[in-house]
Amino acid sequence: MMRIYKSFPVICIISFSIMFTYYNIRTLEYALFRTIEVLTVHENYNVGVVGHAPPQEESERLWEFVHKLQYQCKKPARIGGNRHNGDGSYEICFEDKYWPLQSSSSHKCLVYSFGIGGDISFDEGLANKGCEVHSFDPSTEWEDGRVFPSGVTFHKIGISDKDLDADENGWKMRTLKTILKELGHSGRVLDVLKVDTDAPDGGGFEDRLMQELLDTGLHKCVRQLTMEIHIPGPISRPKWLNRCRTVYRQMMQMNDNGYKTFNVTDNVRYLQTIFNDPSITGEKNVRPYLAYGINTALWEITQVNTQVTDTCVV
Repeated sequence: MMRIYKSFPVICIISFSIMFTYYNIRTLEYALFRTIEVLTVHENYNVGVVGHAPPQEESERLWEFVHKLQYQCKKPARIGGNRHNGDGSYEICFEDKYWPLQSSSSHKCLVYSFGIGGDISFDEGLANKGCEVHSFDPSTEWEDGRVFPSGVTFHKIGISDKDLDADENGWKMRTLKTILKELGHSGRVLDVLKVDTDAPDGGGFEDRLMQELLDTGLHKCVRQLTMEIHIPGPISRPKWLNRCRTVYRQMMQMNDNGYKTFNVTDNVRYLQTIFNDPSITGEKNVRPYLAYGINTALWEITQVNTQVTDTCVV
């Protein structure tokens, strides 16, 4: 008992230090990176000019756009994922226009799912509804070409803007156009295209996919796009500021071509786990500090394409 008594002040000090760090780390981050930016300005900002505005303005612009719901799906459903915290689940719209299987059992539904992480519950959920589902992830240990009992086919391939048999991580990477061609899916429509891929540098591959959709015209043959957007902080760093601006430009162009957001979720599960605090939210704990803090904004969004006008011809 004496040992416990003597160690009590030490325990109190450690606990206080942890609490102090928890509640003040974001303030310290903000001050640090704001000071660094002032001392090492890497460009001349133009307030109010998209693509040239200061980090805080660019951050707010993207945040507002991502969270603006533009379509109200009358038949939404969340598919797959962890029942406890929803990790690995994605919202899909089952209206007839965006889910032809709803009214025609003969429809040949096709789904591409990039980024598995060992969880194919979403993929199997759609396979069980009658879709041909192909899952892609070069980082797992599963064998390339593995077919699961649900019918899901796994490919040890990643999505990128170049065709590489081995990138810097040793991963086999392919463009969407090449994958469609290699799998014999030219002339089909992608009913669901999902991309939730983490890049080793802290970003993701969704920006590369969106750019390919825009550059090749393949945006015309996708009915629903569900993806996780990765925006690491601080956006004041040139690399992440450029990513923020790029993703905003891409999403605006996708929007102009018919892509309308009907669901968005702030993925703050990683912060809730780190701090063991389920009350943490994106709006409260990420948004105010994204420009000058080190948290990452992770947005899981699903969009319907109101202008599907073509098949995926490659």
